[in-house]
Amino acid sequence: MPWTLSTSQTPQKQTEGRWNPEKNPDDARKVSPGGGFGPVAEDGYGVSYQFANEETLFFHVSSKKNKGTNAQRFGNHIRQAFLDIKKAFDALPPKTGSTKK
Repeated sequence: MPWTLSTSQTPQKQTEGRWNPEKNPDDARKVSPGGGFGPVAEDGYGVSYQFANEETLFFHVSSKKNKGTNAQRFGNHIRQAFLDIKKAFDALPPKTGSTKK
């Protein structure tokens, strides 16, 4: 039985020493979501994800057009889950001595 959800992380910093967005503004503009990751099962999803930097997260969701899958809907659910997580963290009181605004 194939996996219904297949995931893979796409590394952004695989060229250590040649790409440094923290120190080079030109490199920061070159952040890319990279490629995708296809579904293994006919009724499944393929999801590649990438934590590009401290503020950027990319997801690429794919599915086949049959079997009732919907990559757009699945991606919207992932986005909403992250918004819910952010809302929960934003509701926490700041740590004592924290410099975060």
